[in-house]
Amino acid sequence: MTKDTHFRSFFIPLLVMFLAGTALLVTVNTFTHAKIAKNARDRELRIIDTVMPLPHDNDLHEDVIKLADPGNPGSGVMTVFRARKGGHPVGAVLMPVTAAGYSGTVLLVIGIARDGTLLGVNVLKHRETPGLGDRIEPGKSGWIN
Repeated sequence: MTKDTHFRSFFIPLLVMFLAGTALLVTVNTFTHAKIAKNARDRELRIIDTVMPLPHDNDLHEDVIKLADPGNPGSGVMTVFRARKGGHPVGAVLMPVTAAGYSGTVLLVIGIARDGTLLGVNVLKHRETPGLGDRIEPGKSGWIN
């Protein structure tokens, strides 16, 4: 067996497996992309609903603006979901809002009424110490409420 034959006997099956795996990933992505996007949107809307109890008749996902996050200057972008009733603003949801924690950045979602009243706060992500700093999570303590 020559070096060239040995190389081909190793390379060709490897190439076939690579191409088959790539085709499988592309196919799975094509069929699941819409479902994954819908699930992400539904999850985001559930989070938004926890901090925006005011009645509104618009789709919060469609009425958004992007702003620089003052808690993360230079690189952070915050999405503002605007709640309206009859075309008039009633409140907004800010997500994510960054804050400094003891163990790193804390990502929050905050609901605010048009008059400036704080409607709710929820923690999206944190790296606080389990059993101590993680009491900011609603499931572990009522502190955030």
